[in-house]
Amino acid sequence: MFTPQPSSVIMNFVAEMRLARFSPYTIDARLDVLRRLQDHLGAPLLTATADQLDAYQSRWTLLAPASANIYARHVKAFYAWAVKRSLLPVDPSEVLVVPQVRRGMPHPTRPEDLRKIFACTDGPLRLAYVLAAFVGLRRGEICEIQRHDIFLDGEPVLLVHGKGGKERKVPLLPAPLAELRSRSA
Repeated sequence: MFTPQPSSVIMNFVAEMRLARFSPYTIDARLDVLRRLQDHLGAPLLTATADQLDAYQSRWTLLAPASANIYARHVKAFYAWAVKRSLLPVDPSEVLVVPQVRRGMPHPTRPEDLRKIFACTDGPLRLAYVLAAFVGLRRGEICEIQRHDIFLDGEPVLLVHGKGGKERKVPLLPAPLAELRSRSA
């Protein structure tokens, strides 16, 4: 009979990830992988053996290397946490292989496609495209921008809230600056 992992263990793991400022997306993704692992085991996560984890990883052969990489890192993070918190004497996930992933190449939008996009968009959607094309922001970074993150006086910069809770200041080039100024007028 399947016994789910005691919720206190998972809740403590989640609480520590939140304290470490992991993004909600990362926490949800990590919990999803752990839930699938627990379903595979048919037993609580803390009872897993190295052989069981190895067998679980063998199911990932059809996954893209980037997916297998992140799944392995999610599982390893849980077991490293469990050992650190003295919930386990040894880390059974040490057998897991973390596939190497080559850094991806950017795929910029072609200038003729940008012209089409800007010709038929306006309002907030146009601003999002400008920020992506000319500032290089990711979708999530664009969605996080608040009015207080935009500094148009002096040297114009944008405070960007990036992945992993990292913030950076990005100088604003003429095109995004003009677009932002037209919105604040």
